Amino acid sequence: MEKKFPDESILSADEKALLYDTFVATIDIGIDKIRAAFNEPVKTDNLQLVKSVCNFLEIFIKPESGFTAVN
Repeated sequence: MEKKFPDESILSADEKALLYDTFVATIDIGIDKIRAAFNEPVKTDNLQLVKSVCNFLEIFIKPESGFTAVN
């Protein structure tokens, strides 16, 4: 988070902390649901799923993508 969003121009420190805490609290639950609901023709490991979620978040949390934080 600090590497991709080093200053507070996009997310404040509190927003970063909330996003991180939410991510940590839900990522395992999400992976379990994905594993239970879908059949993968090409198997992936959990780290690949986490990386994909991080890639989506990085794309969505950009002003160029229309993201605006509400302070």
